[in-house]
Amino acid sequence: MELFICDISMQGLGVVDVYSYFSWERRFYSAGKIKIKAPCTENNIALLKEGRIICRGDCKDGGIITKITLTTYEICVEGRMLSYLFDKKIVRGFGRISGYAEDAMYNLVNNVMVQDENNRIDNLYLDEKSGFLAEYSGYATYIDLAEMLYYITISSGIGFDILPDMDSKSLTFHCFEGRNVSKEVVFSAEFENLVSAEYAFDRECEVNAVTARYSGSDGAVTATVSPTNAMGTSRREICIEGKGVYRTVNVDGVYETVLDRAATLYLLEATAYKRLCSPKESFSGTTSISQTTVYREDFDIGDIVTIESELPKISAKFRIIAVKEVQTDGKIEVIPEFAAINEREII
Repeated sequence: MELFICDISMQGLGVVDVYSYFSWERRFYSAGKIKIKAPCTENNIALLKEGRIICRGDCKDGGIITKITLTTYEICVEGRMLSYLFDKKIVRGFGRISGYAEDAMYNLVNNVMVQDENNRIDNLYLDEKSGFLAEYSGYATYIDLAEMLYYITISSGIGFDILPDMDSKSLTFHCFEGRNVSKEVVFSAEFENLVSAEYAFDRECEVNAVTARYSGSDGAVTATVSPTNAMGTSRREICIEGKGVYRTVNVDGVYETVLDRAATLYLLEATAYKRLCSPKESFSGTTSISQTTVYREDFDIGDIVTIESELPKISAKFRIIAVKEVQTDGKIEVIPEFAAINEREII
């Protein structure tokens, strides 16, 4: 498999076709990772530089190099999938979001990456919307763009990526929806598509109740959210400090800045919801490349599938939150990672 190297303007610079190790991981709730080890030649040193885009001829997604390690005989580069371009970009002056999740994502990216000249990437375009019906309600202001987009993904099941195109020299923001293919796609030893498996459950990280509080000269506002209404030993609650929302009002011809208690309460609730955390229940396994389940065709990141395993004993629906392709010595492994379905989702 050839790896095409481009600069950020998607101008082709060359090809890397000899490497000893290749790892390409796509994730649903964060920017995936890439890693490549190749001979330390003058050509590879010239091509594999920080900020360069890596494209594959067999798929649409791409990565960006963020780290380089050189030894006498080998160059090792690491990076992230292109959604990493939204990392450390601040959403300013946006406010309340309510409506379709896809619309919210497009509006956020347009606001931060297209309209804001400080962040603008000239060859970044927005793809046509698909009309997904999943909704999202929340508050977005002075928050990292990537973090906000992944909040929406977690809540709605609508994922996103940035697709590079060498022909048009463009980067395209694109949304996609995780599919429920649990009836069609079953990972199990019986179907010879599950080679090894590992199940993990961890409750230490669980937060099922959050109290958010703002206190200022105009008074205090407190919001508590507990979707499961957990009580007794089951209740795991934290308290956080939130922000107040102020507005300017005209009082007898004099403009005054006052605390907007309703807007502050809404913001505190939205902030509290983001700090909720379910117990970590995950399942990872190595799949064999077979005719029964083909990666990117039968299953992909974000999809809901069925897992049936004897050791550990499992028969349940899980969402695919990551897929890692690893190639060493010409052998390719496809390693999906699964997580329990978000309790707010309706399947």
